[in-house]
Amino acid sequence: MMMICLWFLTCLILTASYGGCVYSLIAKPHELRVDTLEALINQVEHVSSIAQTPSFPVLTNFGQSRGGPENRKVASGKITNSPVGVPICYLDSKQVGYKVPAGVKKTDTGLEADLQLKDTAKRTLKSMPSIESLKFSVKYMTENILRFTKRDPAVKRYEVPVQQVFNLMDRTERDEQKRRYAVDVGTDLNDFQFTITRKDTKTKIFDTSIGGLVFADQFLQLATNLATNNVYGFGENHMKNLYGVHPFYTVLESDGKAHGILFLNSNAMDYTLLPEPALSLKSTGGVLDFFVFVGENPEHVIQLYTSMIGRSTMPPFWGLGYQLCRYGFKGTENVREVLDRNVKEKIPLDVMYIDIDYMDKYEDFTYDKNKFAGLPELFKTSIANNHVHWTLILDPAIEANNPNYTTFNEGYKQDVFIKWSKDVAVKDRQNPSGVPTDKDTIYGKVWPSGPAAFPDFFKNKTTDWWANQVKTLHGVLPFEALWIDMNDPSSFESKCPNNKYDYPLIRSSAIWGRQLSEKTICMASTQGDNEQSSHYDVHSLYCLTETISTQKALHATTGKRGFVVSRSTYPTSGRYGAHWLGDNRAEWKMMHHSVVGMLEFNMFGVSFVGADICGFIGETNPQLCRRWSQLDAFYPFSRNHNDRGYKDQDPAVWVSKGHPEVTEAARTSLQLRYQLLHYLYTLFYRSYLYGDTVARPLFHE
Repeated sequence: MMMICLWFLTCLILTASYGGCVYSLIAKPHELRVDTLEALINQVEHVSSIAQTPSFPVLTNFGQSRGGPENRKVASGKITNSPVGVPICYLDSKQVGYKVPAGVKKTDTGLEADLQLKDTAKRTLKSMPSIESLKFSVKYMTENILRFTKRDPAVKRYEVPVQQVFNLMDRTERDEQKRRYAVDVGTDLNDFQFTITRKDTKTKIFDTSIGGLVFADQFLQLATNLATNNVYGFGENHMKNLYGVHPFYTVLESDGKAHGILFLNSNAMDYTLLPEPALSLKSTGGVLDFFVFVGENPEHVIQLYTSMIGRSTMPPFWGLGYQLCRYGFKGTENVREVLDRNVKEKIPLDVMYIDIDYMDKYEDFTYDKNKFAGLPELFKTSIANNHVHWTLILDPAIEANNPNYTTFNEGYKQDVFIKWSKDVAVKDRQNPSGVPTDKDTIYGKVWPSGPAAFPDFFKNKTTDWWANQVKTLHGVLPFEALWIDMNDPSSFESKCPNNKYDYPLIRSSAIWGRQLSEKTICMASTQGDNEQSSHYDVHSLYCLTETISTQKALHATTGKRGFVVSRSTYPTSGRYGAHWLGDNRAEWKMMHHSVVGMLEFNMFGVSFVGADICGFIGETNPQLCRRWSQLDAFYPFSRNHNDRGYKDQDPAVWVSKGHPEVTEAARTSLQLRYQLLHYLYTLFYRSYLYGDTVARPLFHE
């Protein structure tokens, strides 16, 4: 344990002078935007100063054409002399929710109850009808883990297929004496609420007495009081609509014990931290599905969490070494030059990357035989002489209008791509010209010059097709790891018809534009062997399915451990691959954010994580790059990477720039890293075996 403290105390000391409490992971609030008066009442967020009885204010967001305060009479109350930031209209939480007329039934494995919508909720939410009957279920999984759900018993709604990816799903703890928690349902049958309590301390872990339960077709909400305001988690959230979602948080209780909550849902969602302290969780679909982890301390919570979602991947030893990359290599000789100068300056270097520059016309599974002539030979000689391990990038977007592109032709023939929903009329599909349409394939626009199709990794045949493409590429360029990017999936152009999926009534303010499909593909598309899943429901799972398919392909092709590093992630992603923290900027605050992200993702079960050293976007400077290189010695995943159009920033290049001190700092810090690699490898082994975090904040000690 002393070594763990040493590792991260060193890390924190190196960053302490660059702002704030570097391990604070408190999530930022997001508000839902309301675009019609009818939708107004769906904006339900508690503000403690409003009333004696908890009430949920309605946040208004009217344009001038929607008039003034007289239009706000749909709310059930009004606040005079409202403080700044508190809406003047609010909805009494007691007006919404459900009753439980027949009470709660105890079962061998938990609890069950049939819920009925309150009459007041029918009137209050008449413009957006709620589902009238719900089934509430609690399952006692282990002595520390339980699950509760609220589902529509009449209509099957999308649920994340946890049985396929999670552990412990068949476990049940029937012995009440062993369970560390108790579930209590309120005695008022006309107002359903429940609490989950830690038995030994009586701390309330989940408490819905705050009210506000809503369950409509495209808007779900559940709120809970929090044990304390020490809330950590909810990634990634420091930018709008970032690369992935981890709807998991932990709470440090007043006595040092801790618990964690996973809201398992793959639809678009919002959360809001409230001053009570309390939390409001909202989703645009699916079901209310929660897992609760009752730990003895913060580290124990993560061990419990990863025991269910899967332990973090065990990287190869060389994967913990220094990795070098950039976007904008001009050709093979440019790659060779960067490699040679870092070898000459005795920079420890294990992994080299090439970004999409190597591809022929940005087409996956090809390489440009003109610009990158001799690249296969460079791979072979550097592997033999310098023991370099090569990593290549793959994007999911497959160019669709090149008749000579084998990857697309084979994929289209095998029907591996995402399709338009049959509910979308052919005339409304806005397909680009020059592409085949007989299989209902949906298209977007990414790096290739033409339109692109997107593999549907929910299909088994897509995984097989992908593996064959990986094997073919490996026969030419013998890589040992793969880097998957743009796998939200990303699309620069989204021409989507007007429908309830792309333009739902309730939309998060965190999205980039007016439609959910902004910068991605249309929500009105379908996935799965039987086209049973709407992309609206499974969008957040795209990255996970691609990561799993890519890991399988890599292992089958190389016969070695290797690793996959993914831009986008979802719970369980850490079981199959690594993550880098996205396109950061060459700024001090981004170096600070990287520490938060590194610690946060270890909480999410993604231990193999790091940030682009020296910054990806923008010109870095000697002082920033020097300090960032020193910090990088303690990243679990250590990679220098920057964007095209910006000057080189690899460690060795600073000698020619007149700043040899940057090179020396990188060399010295990396030598320290390499001295500690066996220790770091052991931490990863413990993470893989027991669920320990590799990088952790001090309150986990």
